[in-house]
Amino acid sequence: MQAVVLRKFGDPEVLRYEEVPTPIPGPGEVLVRVHAVSVNRTLVKKKRQDGGGYGVGLPLVLGVDPSGVVVAVGEGVTQPQRGARVAIIPMVGCGTCPSCQAGNETACRQLRIIGLHRWGGYAEYIVVPARNTFAIPDGLSFADATIITRHFPMAFGEARKAQLQAGEWVLVMGAAGALGS
Repeated sequence: MQAVVLRKFGDPEVLRYEEVPTPIPGPGEVLVRVHAVSVNRTLVKKKRQDGGGYGVGLPLVLGVDPSGVVVAVGEGVTQPQRGARVAIIPMVGCGTCPSCQAGNETACRQLRIIGLHRWGGYAEYIVVPARNTFAIPDGLSFADATIITRHFPMAFGEARKAQLQAGEWVLVMGAAGALGS
């Protein structure tokens, strides 16, 4: 498969379009043919330049928020099935710690982020845990699903934290940015 690979830190020229082996899904994983992926300017720029203090291991394929079609499933996977249109949640917990067992993978002490600690979506294919996928409705484009995956969780979390009630309004400051818009 083709992928944009980061093998050393530096200017944009360090990114290389290369032929790399197509990953194979292991138990509990799926192989997704990527149709869309976000370009998170801050994360991509910092990781490419110097790793950004994120504990990035090289080589790495960037791309935090891919979406696409499931083309293969690993052992034990019943959902999603081959042919499913999915978006991918980038935070991958260990699955076994108390936080993960309680359904709060974002508090996992071994948290790994797709495109940061695990190979990401700047490739033709990506392997991810099946639990990190969710179905994309037929009327929603892959690009829109990628953007929703990137920005909706934070916006929804902030709205919940504010304890908004039906009929209340929110003023979004800085709506010119990606999250605000």
